[in-house]
Amino acid sequence: MLWNILIVLVLFAGAASPADLTLDSKEAAPGTTVTLAIRLAAQDAALTGLQADFEFAGDVMEVTAAVGPAAAEVEKQLIGKVAGTGRYRLMLIGFNRNRIGDGEVALITIQLNADAAGNYLLRLTGVTGTDADGNPISLRSAPATLRVRPGGGS
Repeated sequence: MLWNILIVLVLFAGAASPADLTLDSKEAAPGTTVTLAIRLAAQDAALTGLQADFEFAGDVMEVTAAVGPAAAEVEKQLIGKVAGTGRYRLMLIGFNRNRIGDGEVALITIQLNADAAGNYLLRLTGVTGTDADGNPISLRSAPATLRVRPGGGS
């Protein structure tokens, strides 16, 4: 029985923590453009690609995305497309086995309508990652807030 407990403890001690994707929280004025980063903390994960949906207030925002420096450095490309009102699908891929390291993996540009006002929740959903062999990698994400008010800016 003691051996079983020791084996379980050793397995949990060696288990990798999920990688984290975080979004910047920002402040901006109505009618302006703001860029925020999606940052990766890989936690030693052998991440070579990822997919996520960026959710936003589609009634007052337009969104585009570009590859961030941490992903560009390992020759990854970002493919993005509007996937419905308030949803922008991101795929970060490359025709290589290069691991994506810590840092800014994508840059989201948000154009705010002139009538935007208040606090808006921004989040990543459907987040999934892969290693070089196509095995899934666990990713966590947390929401951010875009605060829109007259004279706002960051």
